Amino acid sequence: MDITAQNHLSAQCVDYTNGVFAVAKSFIAPSTPVRVIKRTWGPEQKTMCELDICRINAEFAERSNLRPFECHHIQSLVYCPPARMDTPSLTEDVLQVMVHDKWFGEDKKERCLVRQREANDAGVPLSCLVTVCGPPYKKHISVYESTISYYSRLGRVVVRYNSKIISWHCPCANPRQSCIPKYVAKWHLFETDQALFRKTRSVEENITEHFPIDMESFDLEEGAPYSPEGKNLSRMVQYIFHKKKLPAIFPSDVVKTIHFPVHFIPSETFCSECLEPTPLSEPVLITSKAKILTITDVIEGISVYRKWCYRCGMAYRYQEWTDGVHNFDDHTLLSIYMCHFLRNTLQTHQAVGSAMDVLEKTSGKTYPSRERVLQAYLSFEALSDLGYTYACVSCGYHPVSVVMDLHEKGVFSMPVSSIEEPSQTFDGKATSQTHLSSIPVTIVGLRGLVLTQEIGMLYSTLNTKKF
Repeated sequence: MDITAQNHLSAQCVDYTNGVFAVAKSFIAPSTPVRVIKRTWGPEQKTMCELDICRINAEFAERSNLRPFECHHIQSLVYCPPARMDTPSLTEDVLQVMVHDKWFGEDKKERCLVRQREANDAGVPLSCLVTVCGPPYKKHISVYESTISYYSRLGRVVVRYNSKIISWHCPCANPRQSCIPKYVAKWHLFETDQALFRKTRSVEENITEHFPIDMESFDLEEGAPYSPEGKNLSRMVQYIFHKKKLPAIFPSDVVKTIHFPVHFIPSETFCSECLEPTPLSEPVLITSKAKILTITDVIEGISVYRKWCYRCGMAYRYQEWTDGVHNFDDHTLLSIYMCHFLRNTLQTHQAVGSAMDVLEKTSGKTYPSRERVLQAYLSFEALSDLGYTYACVSCGYHPVSVVMDLHEKGVFSMPVSSIEEPSQTFDGKATSQTHLSSIPVTIVGLRGLVLTQEIGMLYSTLNTKKF
């Protein structure tokens, strides 16, 4: 749609010095503010929208020599009202009252004052209430961020407060984890609207907030529950199984990767389920305490993100292999080298538990439970696009199920006469209803444990693990 005076996104200036604006993300409610910068004065002129899809379109337009391209967020700034210069000044006296009332501790107060001095030195407002998005029970506070990161590309981060369920959300931290932007946002609302703080009272200890809210509850309110259940889980599994297959042979540089990213974000930008091109949401943090298991180390402090479609609710999680890892349940990730190590361990008749004992004694690291590591490895095999070459007189070529080790190893002493003859219409191919009971395969180690009835195994893995 064309941006006109009658049809444009609501916008508000939050940083007049640097030309930073908050613009409604979409025309469809509920909407969230998007940060946009349009600075057409001074030596450092810059125009940019923080959304990935808008930046991709702008870069494509530049490569195509379409320099004047602007996304609808930037176009809507033409109709933005003048900047308000009367932003409230947060005082230390109010902050001391919050400390006295035990909204947070003395150390948090000092960190807030340091951030305020940094904002004053930069000549920008420390915080600003964003009013371009609803509903009224949600408060959006734009907070100055001194360091540039993924969620503060334009030097500011938006903290959301939900007065219905008494929850705080900042994109740089988990819902149960405190951060400086949350402290500043509480300071701002306590200064401007203390009535919000009369219904509940919480005492913070260390970094834990006493709010009965987690990421699942927050996303349920936005219309995209996580972890997915029922139909949404089935759609997610089908997508992962059909679109995120792992190759049978990995490039050597991927297998030997030793330097892993700290942030794992889904690569998808558009929904694969919607008939019309629908941009996905911005990445939402699932956890910042995930672990990558390698044969030499347990790498902690890994952040995993997910995206969802506003239109159909389809959830997308990180499931790439080019970074040298396999994502099991968003909390445990295996390096590709680790997966190959476990595969070779089983092929040489070594149990996974024994292999993990060796790794723990050698590396001095504590790995997750043996069952969890085994399930993570099984999900890797369930997604691997292996070229099976075995056959069965009952099931045909390439049966749909692979069994780890022989099933009691007694089937091969059976006389041939006891095996039922295939029907005359049997063409040698397995169907979706056929099952494999006892076939020797290349992956051995644990007797009678089904490795994959491929999509069923993946579904049960995702359905029984909490994301």
